[in-house]
Amino acid sequence: WSFHSLTNYHVKVLEVSLRDVGLPFNDSCLHVLFARKDFASLEKLTSAVHLARHLGTKLPQSRVHDLLLHDGDHHLEEARKAWVSTEALPELGKCWFSSSNSQAQQFLVHAYRSARQTGLEPAALVVDMTQKRSKTPWDDTGKLTGLGSGSHYSFGRRRPMLGREELMCRGYAVKRLNLKGLPDAKLCGLAAKLPALQATAASMCALLAVSNFPKLRVPEKRLQELVQAGASLPPMPVSGLLEKAMTAAEAGDVVSNRAVVLLSLLSHGNFGVGTEAQVVKPPKKVTEALGNAEDDAPAWSFEETAPSMLADKLDKEEPRSWEARKRKLRLWRMQHPALPFDWAMRWVAEAALEPYVKFATEILSEGLAYLDHCLEASKQKCAGKENHCDSSLKGLDVHLDTLLEHLEHAYTFEEQVERFSSKATSILFVKGIKENNKYMMINGGVRSMTEYVTKVMTRLVDPYAVTMFLEHFAQVSIEGDVKQEFADASGFKVIADMLKELAAWAPNTKKKWPKGHETLKMLCTISEKELHTKGLLRFALGAAALTKQPEEVASCMHDAMAMVLIEDLRGLRASHLLTSAGLETRLSDFQLAPPPISDRARLTSQLLAKLQNVKLQLEEYESLDVKVLEPWGLRNLEKEVLHVFELRQQIQMQSQAWAQVSIVEEDLTKPLLDRLRHLMRRMEQAQEQLRREEEERLDRAQRQQQEKAKDQSIQLAHTCATALRELLSKTGDGARMQEPTEQGFRKLQAACVNFVQARNKCQTLGANPGGLFEEAMQMARQAAQHF
Repeated sequence: WSFHSLTNYHVKVLEVSLRDVGLPFNDSCLHVLFARKDFASLEKLTSAVHLARHLGTKLPQSRVHDLLLHDGDHHLEEARKAWVSTEALPELGKCWFSSSNSQAQQFLVHAYRSARQTGLEPAALVVDMTQKRSKTPWDDTGKLTGLGSGSHYSFGRRRPMLGREELMCRGYAVKRLNLKGLPDAKLCGLAAKLPALQATAASMCALLAVSNFPKLRVPEKRLQELVQAGASLPPMPVSGLLEKAMTAAEAGDVVSNRAVVLLSLLSHGNFGVGTEAQVVKPPKKVTEALGNAEDDAPAWSFEETAPSMLADKLDKEEPRSWEARKRKLRLWRMQHPALPFDWAMRWVAEAALEPYVKFATEILSEGLAYLDHCLEASKQKCAGKENHCDSSLKGLDVHLDTLLEHLEHAYTFEEQVERFSSKATSILFVKGIKENNKYMMINGGVRSMTEYVTKVMTRLVDPYAVTMFLEHFAQVSIEGDVKQEFADASGFKVIADMLKELAAWAPNTKKKWPKGHETLKMLCTISEKELHTKGLLRFALGAAALTKQPEEVASCMHDAMAMVLIEDLRGLRASHLLTSAGLETRLSDFQLAPPPISDRARLTSQLLAKLQNVKLQLEEYESLDVKVLEPWGLRNLEKEVLHVFELRQQIQMQSQAWAQVSIVEEDLTKPLLDRLRHLMRRMEQAQEQLRREEEERLDRAQRQQQEKAKDQSIQLAHTCATALRELLSKTGDGARMQEPTEQGFRKLQAACVNFVQARNKCQTLGANPGGLFEEAMQMARQAAQHF
């Protein structure tokens, strides 16, 4: 049909660029504006068109990549369970699809290659999966194509966009919507059918601003100001419109109530916060109008919370202005009656969800300080009473986990959040244990062990709450898979940290832990695997000072420490090792304990180090020839090991279990010492054999030398005898000199002297030259007498 047939209405068609209203889209949408002639003239309807265009210019620009969920988000992890991962493609790598559709893969590969050829940035590329290739439905500027499509693919994230992300790109604050139970496919379909929220709100607000409703008559001068160019538009145009809407609400007009809600949406939840120093207090009927239009207004509930949590209607007296909330939190001492605790929790939660909104930082700072004060006041009020949580902390038990989840990224207030978290959890834990609340019991079955450890145990810092948890842990029984899950969640490590806090607190207090004796002794009954947790036994030993029988508890801890070392040492012996990372860690831990545990653990550590050195030396020496080695180095190693044993005997241990540790140490040492001594005996035998062989060699060489000297002396004697005969001649009546002169006589005399010396040398060496000497000397005497 034709719009011209509507004779009682003025009609205008408005094309709205979604980019201009702050949405990450390159598309436009058409709005058809109708105004009944008795409510608005054609000129005012034209002014509404201009006003709608300018309203969107006050909203910040956005890019699709800024709205995508991070990889660790639980909504994304939940959606991935229903996706099918395809094989890695050269252009895409590993991709994710809601179904393994080869046509979709080919489409993405084509989009990727086309974008590369045209110079687009692949990492910023976003593709509309519902359009044809010929329309090139992809962009790298951070804007989407296809408002009516709920299926887009991000190459930077290598996955399709979630339905939540599609809704956020259309301007819907999903954190304020209750989407629990809706699958991602339905959310994508819903997003494809929904209009762009900011564009729709801008057009509706413009229509309501120019319409001549009763008591909502906009002066022409004001209207001209509103439709000026975007640069001269007031900083917060909704503030002026808000006053008109509140005036209209006096008459109870239903349409104007709807306008108030739309204005709140358009101002991103800052309804009622203007640029003026004083915020006009809304009339009572405006509050009622908001209550009646609750289905259209953004919900005050947290995302994915129980029906009873923060999703109820706001209290009628609770201020909606964030500036008023900031003022109430800062001046809480002047409030009478006192500022409700649940109000403060709700305000802090909303500020954490919208950290960049005006006054959010002040609300977080003042709100956390007020919540901390309330917890301290309740703690002092309930000191010594059965109930540890009074009625002033309304909503704490229901909203705490959700509030802390929304405060996880409030890094500026990290210390305040941690302090509030520990105090609040301690109060709720004590209350829950006394009331047998399964939500706070370790074996309640309500929480997983990982959630229980992270959301309950790690937040318990108060000594009273810590002691109560340890008593609770001593009473319950967790076995099998539950116990393994508790250990995998670092539950025993958290217990060690708790005992560390108690050990540090013990010297500074005179209070005693009534049930500490039985509780700490219970730790000695758990299996050795958990006792191996670093620091657990040492800190339990320090916490024994809080008990009424510290000596007995300390003795129990000494036994437990000994049993841990016995198991470790036996494990070394079975594996033929002398060290392990776990044993070194425990010995280092025990050395930090008070004497005599520290001294005894230090000696065990020294013994293992000496034995490790002995083992290395043995492996080296046994691969060599023992004949070339000296045993004195091994003797020193043996002395060092035996010296450690002597020092160990000087330490008096109260626990008999440490005597068993000594036995295990000796069992571990004996094989090495036996090998060491056997090697030393072999080395000594080899050295003795070498000594005997050397003596025999020297004796043999000496005999050979003597025989040689004898032979030489006999040879010399023969030479001298020959030389003597050459000077003589034998006749019938005796020997005569060959040269019977004085000179010949001197030659004979010298030859006789040489011959006598050669004879004497033979006698000295024991050589026997035979009868040669007497014969030669007889001839020499005869020749000399004749001459």
